[in-house]
Amino acid sequence: MTRYAPAAALAGAILSAGWAGGPALAADQERRTLLDHKDWVVDEVWQDGEVHCDAYTSAGEGIWFSLYVFPDHEDVTLVVENPGWDLTKREAEVSLAIDRDSWSGVAELEGELLVVRDLTDAFLTDIQNGRDAAIMDEYGNHVLEFSLRGSAAAILKLYECWDNAVANRESDPSDPFARSGAGTIGDEPRYFGR
Repeated sequence: MTRYAPAAALAGAILSAGWAGGPALAADQERRTLLDHKDWVVDEVWQDGEVHCDAYTSAGEGIWFSLYVFPDHEDVTLVVENPGWDLTKREAEVSLAIDRDSWSGVAELEGELLVVRDLTDAFLTDIQNGRDAAIMDEYGNHVLEFSLRGSAAAILKLYECWDNAVANRESDPSDPFARSGAGTIGDEPRYFGR
């Protein structure tokens, strides 16, 4: 599954949360895949000197179910992206089904995006343990369906990425050795070059 970045509308919808995405890899964005397991992928993304972590699955061309974490936030954000949507900017009550369990809450809607912030641990546990997720309309009809195969490993990797991002907030992907000091192996420095 190849993914470059989430929708450009995300810049307007959740820029205040520290995100600036685009439908194609932005010139100032670097992405490293940490896990590609079953139907899920986890990426570490650097943009404008900031890092965030992204776990996602797809339900078709440009249709994404993504979980984001930023090192300066203590929550996970769900973003559902569908290029076929043209949502009016507003908050709305939405329902998500994970297998037979139903969840509801307030989402921010705008353009191609549905954004839910501050996901609970119980909801994330259901995603980890589930097989399928569905976004439902007000009548309970499934609007979009996503596979959760591989989500358990993806969420664990997402949290690991988050922990690393917090620990390495000053890291620079163009210089992965910027934070490392002169290390030694054993009692004396050992060099592998001349």
